[in-house]
Amino acid sequence: MAAWAAVAGCLVRLAAQVAVGFGDLPLAQGASVVAFEVGFLLAGVLLPLALVYRWGTVWPRWVPLLAGRTVPRLLPLAPAVVFAVGLVGYFGVGLAQLAVETATGAVDLGDGRYPLAFFWFAESGYWVWGWGLAVAAVGYHLRTRRTCRRCGR
Repeated sequence: MAAWAAVAGCLVRLAAQVAVGFGDLPLAQGASVVAFEVGFLLAGVLLPLALVYRWGTVWPRWVPLLAGRTVPRLLPLAPAVVFAVGLVGYFGVGLAQLAVETATGAVDLGDGRYPLAFFWFAESGYWVWGWGLAVAAVGYHLRTRRTCRRCGR
């Protein structure tokens, strides 16, 4: 459930961008922007789902040379924890700031390209994405940890 909440958060963020437009297509802006967008989608869809589905612990048949082998535990766990902490922390502060600025009427929309609703949807999407990743990462950690030699758990 948490992994799907993370995916939903990513998709809310993406939908907010679709609503206001993309301006220039990423391909026209260079390879680094394309790499960022690919990474964005991998971290928003593939990473959370890898934390809850079998292919996050055992390489699927279609992965050459690795099929059937165990996925190194930290491969999905480390980026999930880093992204979760970053997203929850950064966008939690951003949402708090946005709430205060909205309540006091002190919102600075910059050049006015994006409406206030965009920021509410985008930042909320990132925040939900982060919490979903965090909860899914804790579940993955608990499922994949080694058995305690002393207590057997």
